[in-house]
Amino acid sequence: MIIRVLLFGPVAMATGTDSIAVTLAASPNCADLLRAMGEQWPGLRRFAEFARVAVNHRYADASELIAPDDEVALICMVSGG
Repeated sequence: MIIRVLLFGPVAMATGTDSIAVTLAASPNCADLLRAMGEQWPGLRRFAEFARVAVNHRYADASELIAPDDEVALICMVSGG
């Protein structure tokens, strides 16, 4: 299945786009998504350990399953004042 992942901040800047399509096996969870993103988009590997996955407007645990129609976003931690 293909999941569209919304990107924000430094992750969007690093890829030059506000979303990517990630190909996953059936019944993936958020950990599977992060792993596949790193394989399919190597430039995102450095963000994966500091980012959170949001599914349908809320932060998700690594074990949470992702459905094809879910809205998925990669939220990179930022700092500032």
